Amino acid sequence: MRITGEGDRNYSDHEAALWLAVVQQAFTDSIEGFRGAREASTARRDCAVAREWLLGNGKDFRIVCALAGLEPDYIRAEARRRQARGWPASDHHNGRGANAIEMRNR
Repeated sequence: MRITGEGDRNYSDHEAALWLAVVQQAFTDSIEGFRGAREASTARRDCAVAREWLLGNGKDFRIVCALAGLEPDYIRAEARRRQARGWPASDHHNGRGANAIEMRNR
């Protein structure tokens, strides 16, 4: 299932969209850790937490992916690709950021 902006969805699609937003926010935080933060140390911590969550295989990560209808291995692989490129902010601004990740059904 791919979540788009269509208006005629049942409840489960809306719920999946909410959990998809959690995954997307983690990617945004991992890329833009310093943007909008009041203190650099807080931003660095939030960025590190997001990266650790995306790269790990924790229970909460697997649950969130399942609720979003995503394959955790795919999401982790995408995080690893971004990590290998130094978590480039340019991907986010070129349409390849969190919202442009091709999310795959599990």
